[in-house]
Amino acid sequence: MGNPLSKKSLEQLLTDEHLSDWFKDTLRSALQRDPFEAELDAELLYSALRARRIEIERRIIDK
Repeated sequence: MGNPLSKKSLEQLLTDEHLSDWFKDTLRSALQRDPFEAELDAELLYSALRARRIEIERRIIDK
């Protein structure tokens, strides 16, 4: 398993001025949810965004 973030580290993420409001709002929301469901949703979101990025890169390269 990876190195899980401590509660203090999570609080630091929520107050980090370099992170987007979207990220912090989403993290706050996720921390209120069932952790297993939130993790599964986050993995699905990651996969969807990664696929989108790859498709955009592919279109740029094929031009």
